[in-house]
Order: sequence, then C-alpha cells, then structure tokens
Amino acid sequence: MLDGNSPSADHLTDLGFNVEWSKEDFFLQAKREGTTVVSNSPFSFLKKVFQHLKQIDQPFILLCPSTCIHTKYFYELFKDEKIQLIIPSTKRHFDKYVDGKRVEQKDNCSFYTLYICWQIGLEHDVNFIR
Repeated sequence: MLDGNSPSADHLTDLGFNVEWSKEDFFLQAKREGTTVVSNSPFSFLKKVFQHLKQIDQPFILLCPSTCIHTKYFYELFKDEKIQLIIPSTKRHFDKYVDGKRVEQKDNCSFYTLYICWQIGLEHDVNFIR
C-alpha cells in the first residue's frame, strides 16, 4: 500500500466496501474469513502471491498481465480449480511511485492486463468491463 494511501482503496471505500490492510508481512498473514483480497500486486511477486493465497484458501481478485495465465506455475497451481476472469476493454495504465509518492503518471503501457478471480462466484466465468 505504499505509504498507506491508495486511490484504489479510496474508490472501493466510496463504493461501500470495507477496505482494510495491514503493514505486517503479507506472506505471514493467515486467512481472513469473509474477506476477499483485491490487489494490484507487484508483478514480480505474482507467483508467490498466488501460492500464498491458494495455500491459505483466501478468495482473491488480482490484477495481472494477461500473459500470467500462460505460465507454467499458474497452470500447476490452478489446473484443477475454477478461476474467473474480468477483462477490461482497454489497457490499464500505471503510475510510478517513489517513496510512496506519485512521481509520474503514465498512459503508454506496453502490455494488457486482466483480473484473475478465485472463489469469487461471479455470474459468468469471463466478464468484460469498460
């Protein structure tokens, strides 16, 4: 959560969701009952994040590069599981942060992203959003 401030957390709160986070090591956290992890995890940690969430049986919605679903580790983790996808109609762009402060707003992302959902129970397995 960088410095603890997040436009995404503010947006979800404005939509009526109870948003919480902890500064403790994510990989030491146990399952939180009645909670869904919604995150744009650093892509370099995705494998470890997926492994941890699956190990503790924690439902999640994670923003990922679309190529993530083609990796060997993803296949091995979820080949027997039901995953659902939320696919944006356009590229998502990312801001650059240094020491918790936005230093650059980018609008030229070179890759596509999607949201991978596990144990969420969406009406459709593939969901398109604007």
